[in-house]
Amino acid sequence: LKDGEEVTLIIDVSKAGEGQLLGTCKGPDSTNVTVKTTTLDNGDIEVSFKPKGDGDHTLDLTFNNRSIPGCPATINIRHVTPDSMGLVLELAPWEVDAGAKGAKGVRHPSFDDVTVQLNQTMKIPIDLSAAGPGNIEVSCMQEKTKTPCPVTVIPTKQGAVEIAVKPLETGPHLLHITFNGVDLPKSPFRFMVEPPSGANAVTLKKNSQAVKVVKDGVQFAIDCSRAGPGVLTAACTGLMDSSYLATVRSPVVTN
Repeated sequence: LKDGEEVTLIIDVSKAGEGQLLGTCKGPDSTNVTVKTTTLDNGDIEVSFKPKGDGDHTLDLTFNNRSIPGCPATINIRHVTPDSMGLVLELAPWEVDAGAKGAKGVRHPSFDDVTVQLNQTMKIPIDLSAAGPGNIEVSCMQEKTKTPCPVTVIPTKQGAVEIAVKPLETGPHLLHITFNGVDLPKSPFRFMVEPPSGANAVTLKKNSQAVKVVKDGVQFAIDCSRAGPGVLTAACTGLMDSSYLATVRSPVVTN
């Protein structure tokens, strides 16, 4: 999961008869986690909860006060970062004029032939140690539409910062960096943003059927429509490194 995301399950109660589905959950420290249940238009029940950190969460779903098959269930939550998802592009190597001060002494990566995918965050290490006292300011926008994109400047250590840029549109972008109000040499820097492709373009479907509990397991609906040619593979590892069968099926399209 990404930070702030909920775990969502779709429960089929069509053959259960009259009754009520309820859920309880305990986090890694045995504290109670709020479980929400929502009846969907097709009669299924959407169960969701927001995990309390990483670790085992115990979910118990009951129907008419009896646990449904497979419950209580232990769900191991692991939050992912953009780095672990392949969504971060880190630039290198350094460029700097020897002995320069001020804006000319700010060390930064080369931007020659840099291309970013739309859902990637570009991380730019900046070394200010040779530049002397001062402030760095950064802005970025799409060159043609002038649409600004989010930019974050994070101090990483004494005399160094990291610039994180997350483009919102495809096409050429301009990154403007100044130090004490003076443009860095070659600023603004130009880079290209392309549509996502390959693994970076594979996502969970954005609807209530993305994750569904069925009789023989849990189903995930994966959208590969923008990924291009390739093969999707899956593997599942449980507690104590135990392995589970994971299969990939293409949907059957009927006229």
